[in-house]
Amino acid sequence: MYSRVGYTMGQNSAAIPTSGAGLLWRFDTLPFVPNGLNDTARIVQAALTPFAQDFSMSDLAVHGFAGPVFSYSYFGVYPDSINEQGLATSGGLVLPDHPGVRRMPFPLNYQDAYPLASATLTYSAFGSVMTPWGTTEDDVVLIAWDYGNGVFTYTWYRSDNVLDLLAYHDPVAQEIQLVRYEAITTNGGAHLEQIDVELGPNPAKGRLNIRVPRSSVYEVQVFDGLGRKVIADPLVGASMELDISSIQPGTYVLRILEGERAIGRARLIVQ
Repeated sequence: MYSRVGYTMGQNSAAIPTSGAGLLWRFDTLPFVPNGLNDTARIVQAALTPFAQDFSMSDLAVHGFAGPVFSYSYFGVYPDSINEQGLATSGGLVLPDHPGVRRMPFPLNYQDAYPLASATLTYSAFGSVMTPWGTTEDDVVLIAWDYGNGVFTYTWYRSDNVLDLLAYHDPVAQEIQLVRYEAITTNGGAHLEQIDVELGPNPAKGRLNIRVPRSSVYEVQVFDGLGRKVIADPLVGASMELDISSIQPGTYVLRILEGERAIGRARLIVQ
């Protein structure tokens, strides 16, 4: 379970970079103000929701609630993609989409384009988001939605989680909407659990020591500035020494996976 607080800012679309690799989106310097989104949310099985009959092909739902007001956003989960399948609200709105209409490939590949019924999605940028509340989201992808009439919208996601939208930019309305997520518990929302990842030395050359706070069976993945996976090694326990001699100097994102879920990230500088 986690809280969601929305922020909105009027901003000229020309000021926001929408293509390229290794970008840094400085949302921390922009004047955001709170909007109407302020609720608690959790990930639930679609079959356990009140609208399960209307969304019989969905696997998961994001359940947002604040007092008597609630909503469910439904998703189908496939081996290669996430399919947004509709919305239901406490106000009586039930909008099931045709399965496949908003199917987002997962994992995403930089610069690939995917045609949908009403738009073409392009993974147009990769980088980090600096937020107004003092945190940095690494491993973020930007999706451009081309509706074929000269109109584009843009959405930001963590590369391993397209259920939780980080930001939305509408050049027509000249505004950006940004969402702040904070974990309350991990029950029903375990995908939000994040652990601290210690790297040393950082910057590093040749070898890198990695430490996490608890022992388990993990996979360590390292991605370059183009979003390409350049290292994938197992980590059994709570620490390891990683051979990074095969990668070129530069800035990378290191990701820790437990099963299929990314639970820790860190920025790595290779000398």
